[in-house]
Amino acid sequence: MENSLAAFDAAVDAGVWGIELDVRGTRDQVPVVFHDADTQRLFGQDARIADMPLAALKHRFPRIPTLSAVIRRYGGRIHLMLEIKGHTDDRPAVPARRLQPILAPLSPGRDFHLMSLHPEIFADFDFLPKKALLPIARLCTDRFSRLAIAREWGGVAGHYLAVTRGMLNHHHRLGQGIGTGFADSPRSLFREVSRGVDWIFSNRAVAMQALCDTAKRHGQGKNPNDI
Repeated sequence: MENSLAAFDAAVDAGVWGIELDVRGTRDQVPVVFHDADTQRLFGQDARIADMPLAALKHRFPRIPTLSAVIRRYGGRIHLMLEIKGHTDDRPAVPARRLQPILAPLSPGRDFHLMSLHPEIFADFDFLPKKALLPIARLCTDRFSRLAIAREWGGVAGHYLAVTRGMLNHHHRLGQGIGTGFADSPRSLFREVSRGVDWIFSNRAVAMQALCDTAKRHGQGKNPNDI
């Protein structure tokens, strides 16, 4: 199951460089790791994460981990790409002040990056260096690219079709990184590797890591660390 400890364990065991996880808050503002606003898609029950206190959520859905549990288990072992879900376009789904002590043991940029489809929320995370912040462009990749440059964030992430070679080179000249998704086939994976993409996102990370390991054993192409 996505965003579960079992899925993250599999990625760690496979030697994947980093994992992407989604963070939102319970009714009592405890950060938990779950993609959707409700549990219908994964559990078949119409329960909203933001409407349940942590105790009720853990009773009904014990497989949903808290962010604290994820940090204790993987912090410093594997890079964490933390996508902060937005309650509104300019407010995070969990208050920044609740994340600060949880992230305190980690080194921003080295151990984790903070990501969001709503980069306006980054204003709440002024305790983090700008280089640890990455906007995700669902659309309007050019606009998010310019915004990342203007705000001196760590780079930008978007769909591989929308990230041009010119955009990639521009961010690299400025010392910023580029993330693209989703590389779920050998062709798409090695295309992104050959382009020099910094962070390659995949819904099949373990399988893609196996392809990278096979390529490295046979001396093919670059050394893709980031899938």
